[in-house]
Amino acid sequence: MSLNEKMTGLMNTIRTMSGTTDKLSVDDATMITSSAGQWGVRTPNLFPAGSEVKKGDGNWILCQNVPATAGKTYSASLYINNTSEDIQLRLTGYAPGWKVVGDGYGNYVEKGQSGTAITQVKVTSNCNLVLRIVSKVNSFDVDFSKIMLNEGDYAPYTSATKPYTVDELANRLEKLENKLGGVVKALPSVLLPVRGCVA
Repeated sequence: MSLNEKMTGLMNTIRTMSGTTDKLSVDDATMITSSAGQWGVRTPNLFPAGSEVKKGDGNWILCQNVPATAGKTYSASLYINNTSEDIQLRLTGYAPGWKVVGDGYGNYVEKGQSGTAITQVKVTSNCNLVLRIVSKVNSFDVDFSKIMLNEGDYAPYTSATKPYTVDELANRLEKLENKLGGVVKALPSVLLPVRGCVA
């Protein structure tokens, strides 16, 4: 199989995963696969393990000092159960000197409701991220063990703090191929020859 055929197969796989029929550039494919957690490939969770929630009036700091790279998008999510007030997540990028280089307020989980609060920010320079809950009250039920902070668009919660190795990714994609009824054929054939290599 030629490199051209392999690349066509790879792009066809990404089109199948993302539901698009358009031609894709390499940048398009990179953007889609950066959010691959939505299609069954684990997206690394950047939320620092062991972070302690700092409670304050109207402002719960969930984590801070998470490094972020200029020009990239970051997303955060948290499931909230039965809130007694409208609440939302806020994700802010701070450059040195507490200069705000990106600030994102997410959707509301409304009073009396349960749901997933999601927020997203694109930072304009290298910075540190701070993730907060914005609320006027403290009476809601939050599982702080299931906070997701990831690079790219929103991805479902995972406890993973490290990306897959090439071998692990190839195995995961083989399982995804079976789940989709065999429609994903090209990608594993591209990945399998590089098992055991360092990329």
